[in-house]
Amino acid sequence: MNRAEIIDLLIIYPFIPAGMMLFTLFCKTVFKKDISIFTTNLSVIVQYFMGGSIFLFFFNNPSKLVFPLNGFFGSITLMFDTYKLFFLAAYMATTSIVLISGHINESFRNYQERILLLLFFTGCSGIIVSGDMFNFFVYYELMIICAYVLIGSNKKYSASLKYMIFGALSSIFLLSGIIVNYLYTGMLSFPGDYSMPVLACIFFILSFMLKSAIFPFSWVSTCHSAARVGFSAMLSSFTLITGIFGLYYLALPGLRSNGMILNDILIIAYLSSLISAWNVFKAVKIKKMIAWSSVYAVSNAIILLMHGQIFYSFVYISAHSIYKTVMFLVCRTDHRLSKVLFNLCVMTAGGVFPFMIFLLKAHHNVFEESLLIIGSFLVMAGLFRVVPKGDVRLTDNATWVFLMFLILNISLFFFSTRFIDFKAQLVDYNSFISRIYISFVILGVSWLTAKNRRAQVLYKETKEFPMRSLNRELAVSIIMFLILILTFGR
Repeated sequence: MNRAEIIDLLIIYPFIPAGMMLFTLFCKTVFKKDISIFTTNLSVIVQYFMGGSIFLFFFNNPSKLVFPLNGFFGSITLMFDTYKLFFLAAYMATTSIVLISGHINESFRNYQERILLLLFFTGCSGIIVSGDMFNFFVYYELMIICAYVLIGSNKKYSASLKYMIFGALSSIFLLSGIIVNYLYTGMLSFPGDYSMPVLACIFFILSFMLKSAIFPFSWVSTCHSAARVGFSAMLSSFTLITGIFGLYYLALPGLRSNGMILNDILIIAYLSSLISAWNVFKAVKIKKMIAWSSVYAVSNAIILLMHGQIFYSFVYISAHSIYKTVMFLVCRTDHRLSKVLFNLCVMTAGGVFPFMIFLLKAHHNVFEESLLIIGSFLVMAGLFRVVPKGDVRLTDNATWVFLMFLILNISLFFFSTRFIDFKAQLVDYNSFISRIYISFVILGVSWLTAKNRRAQVLYKETKEFPMRSLNRELAVSIIMFLILILTFGR
């Protein structure tokens, strides 16, 4: 394919689910026929093949493509580069696994929910191709608003309200950053060719840290665990990582010379990694464990990003999207492959040898390495308590999910070797062998620890006091948020 054809694909890509949504509404209104199952599945398939074409073009021609839709100032701009391949891979992996598992039909049970899902897909895919702040904000809002309603459709209204409040706060900071940047620079395009004011960068940092549920904004476990399984997988596997997307493309370009703020973000990311790992270890509800492990993964990806290991960070989030989607789908199924798949996902999350994340973890000094070892132990010791069983069907498609899991991980490894020289880790052979030995020790200790705590895991929903939980968690986060504002204000 040539450059002009790729530009056409980038323009059309987010409008595939939007067009399917309009066609579904037309058929329902005019012909009284509900074709939402067909159009939703078709949207995923068409986007998968279109995304594959975009992927192959930029894989073979690593470059940055910026295309304003017209010649006017402030034009809507499309932008795609090599780094966005990893976000595209994460989106395609998440939606394709959910499709193959049958959970698009299982988790979105009526016409209205599938219409909202198509709009959600529009927002997610639009974020990937956006090249200007206004376009990004519109798609970002569309994604978040659909998420509010889809969480509430499972009758978890307090979780939906909580997601709405934190989503609104994130949007306020994002919009504030865009306004400040425009007032100072007169630009709406992604930074790169111009200098962004530090105040705008701080607003963007607050927005995307809030979106990614990085400490102290610990809202994710209640919200992600409240949705149905298929949508929980999408929330944890893709929407959470849009915070990293925003940090890299909007916040960090203006802070590369400000080492103090970057060090502060690194410290917060380490705190978030340890706190989320501890929450995985002590949680007793399966979906909350998995949701907290998503925050752990995002925190580790931000740590890599702050150390300047951009490709390592983005490969990490792509791997996260694969194993986290599968983990949500199999955690409450009775199929014989469920236990195998879940344990493979746990070892991937813990980053033990020979899984992909083992090769990606940063080891900059003994202290940081120790923190990562502690985090790996807590996450695996928490998740190994789960023995998949329950009420969610995955009988007919479990084999396909297993094959998809293997194919995507192998493909990601070979794809990442184009950008990361993994052989360089073998230069210090003794150190590499020591890391393998330590990873096996952590694996064994975490397995033994989990084996004695499995009785604590709850497979049935328990009665909650939603408003009490909502108020407590909101209060803690808002207090910490005010402290951050006062700190930055000084």
